Amino acid sequence: TKDFSVNRQIFTPATRRKELQQARTLRDRRKQEDTSKPPMSIKDLLNERLKQSQQSNEDTVSLAPPLEENILVDTVKSPIEAAVENPIVAEQKPTEAVVNTDNYQFEDEAAKETETSEVFLTRFMKAHEKSRVTGPFPYEPKFGYDNLVTSMVIDPLRGLGIKIETQMNDMLENYRFNGGIMTTIDLKNSDVFAEFQYLPAYIDFSARFDRKAIYWEPSTPGDIYTYTLHKMEVGASLPINDRTRVTLKPFFEAATSINLGSNQDLGGVPSHKDILNNYFGGMRAELVYDNSVVSGMNIIEGTRGKMSFTHHQGLNNEDLSFSQVALDVRHYQKIYKEIVFAVRGFGGSFFGQSPKKYLLGGMDNWLFNSTKRDGSTSKGEPNPLGVYGDNQDLLFVEFATNLRGFDYGTLFGNSVLLFNAELRLPLARALAGGPISSNFFRNMQFTAFYDIGTSWSGKPPFNSENSVSYKIVQEGPFEAQLKNYLNPWLYSYGLGFRSVILGYYVKADVAWPVENYKVKDPRLQVTLGFDF
Repeated sequence: TKDFSVNRQIFTPATRRKELQQARTLRDRRKQEDTSKPPMSIKDLLNERLKQSQQSNEDTVSLAPPLEENILVDTVKSPIEAAVENPIVAEQKPTEAVVNTDNYQFEDEAAKETETSEVFLTRFMKAHEKSRVTGPFPYEPKFGYDNLVTSMVIDPLRGLGIKIETQMNDMLENYRFNGGIMTTIDLKNSDVFAEFQYLPAYIDFSARFDRKAIYWEPSTPGDIYTYTLHKMEVGASLPINDRTRVTLKPFFEAATSINLGSNQDLGGVPSHKDILNNYFGGMRAELVYDNSVVSGMNIIEGTRGKMSFTHHQGLNNEDLSFSQVALDVRHYQKIYKEIVFAVRGFGGSFFGQSPKKYLLGGMDNWLFNSTKRDGSTSKGEPNPLGVYGDNQDLLFVEFATNLRGFDYGTLFGNSVLLFNAELRLPLARALAGGPISSNFFRNMQFTAFYDIGTSWSGKPPFNSENSVSYKIVQEGPFEAQLKNYLNPWLYSYGLGFRSVILGYYVKADVAWPVENYKVKDPRLQVTLGFDF
């Protein structure tokens, strides 16, 4: 503790009456002086008090003694006026001050309280300033990866593989990078692509690089080939409205085939004469319309459509030039809640000096698939999957799916037509009145489908004079060509089940294929990925 002492003056009733009488005498005298002098304003009084405080070398504390109850106050006066009219209180010496012992505090405590309040106020103001929104600042692009997708793929030509894709973009998505790689389990086949998109302007610009490699081994003894296609493409996309856009993409391609020798002896290294290079330049034009809305996994509403034209011009050999035109239209009609009826129509044709082939049949990412490698078109063109020797056409062939119940390449030709219809019934979501916690039941769907398609070369086989294909029969020195004037359409119908199993969207379909009006045995097909 700290010693603290105050000199006190003891007041008796006699001294109080005496002091009161003196105060009244001084008040009357002051009033008489005030009548002779002009009244002093509060400002002048304050200035006078300030001068007196500056002249004083030590602080003075004036504490007023308690007043008698019989003191009368005429009017309510300010503290300064009260000090003027009560000189005893204002001019009392420090030694004569009276302290109320029930209401005082130490000097250190007062200083500490002041410092604490100032520190708290300062901290509060600083925190308040930090919470304010500052800016604006110049925008600086900062990139971060948007997603990383790893999936399993089953390629019709190359088999089972792993695909990894990623995407990077800035905060405003003005610049975007896409990239990915696919490789088969045996590491003999691969795909690589990288794309950059410039999106801040009204017209979207892009640049893309693709590399495709195929290791092709015939089913019978013969030479093994590797085919690679390198493609560099730039593009500009012009939006017509929020649903339609037009895209132009010029490109350059280099196709290479290497003969590795017989599949019975791969010990030799291929020589320069076993390498064949072909170069192409061209342009692709697309018109895209899309007003569809994705409301769930494999649940879409609206319409999508794409019409495209592509021309490949042979640079080192003009005879290799070819073109392609294609139209793909899809509509998803909502029936009740999330029950959707989906239809799709696809048509395409290769033409030019060296037209390529469509291979009709099967489904995308088909587990335990089978492929047809024999047969020929109505023009006598062999199945591109059964050609022995150098066959760079494998780099450009396209598989036309979905035609459930049939092998890959059941029909093939320069042109194709394909129609699909599906009734998609997410039973659990349609019946449930609230959210479904189970991932399996939430994405479970039952489907009923109908597929029909055909492929041909030359004139369309829609009358009895044109055939879809023919078969060559050779017996000894004789050879016969048997043209097929049967029904050119392949179709199938059946039921399907879809859901998420082990993180993959799995589809299981039981299809009854129909060929030349004959219904064949039902066939189970298990695939990965979404429907059209």
